Amino acid sequence: MYPKAYLADQTMARRNASRAEATRALDPPALRRDGRRSAEEPVAAYGPMNSTGEENVSVIVSAVPRSFDLSVFGDAEAQANWLLANVLAKPGSGKTGTLVDSSSKTVSGSKYYTFEYTIQKGTPGEPGSWFRHNVAVFVTRGSSLFTLVAQVPEEKWDSRREDFFKIADSFRVFVPSG
Repeated sequence: MYPKAYLADQTMARRNASRAEATRALDPPALRRDGRRSAEEPVAAYGPMNSTGEENVSVIVSAVPRSFDLSVFGDAEAQANWLLANVLAKPGSGKTGTLVDSSSKTVSGSKYYTFEYTIQKGTPGEPGSWFRHNVAVFVTRGSSLFTLVAQVPEEKWDSRREDFFKIADSFRVFVPSG
């Protein structure tokens, strides 16, 4: 789910359409354009019309070893703290990350981890500074890590909180059958 006022990111939609077209080309693989995406680039993104991208919902799919299990990082709180300290707000990045809450649940045999956190860069009022509130959900399936992230500037958090938790709660990864 995502808010009905949000639109699909058109740049992302065009890239995905181009990649799909490239995979259908008749040229042998060595002659085709690569078609791969950056590991950090979402496969889907949605946000308000005419926005800067600071408020959005996105899904990222990353390759992981088939036997990878997120629990190697510990419980939900330990995972969230590791992610903040080593990826999202690592030392020297100029960012400060704060964990607000973390939880996990099992749905249809898959464990979903949900983290609520804030990331701040710089000092408020300083050029290039920002302060965002995020809700993220992580789940592994097969050899993929699926990540949903909903983010909004901190000053808009109270008006988006309920929507973002509905989005996080609705996130499911389905395996096609047949």
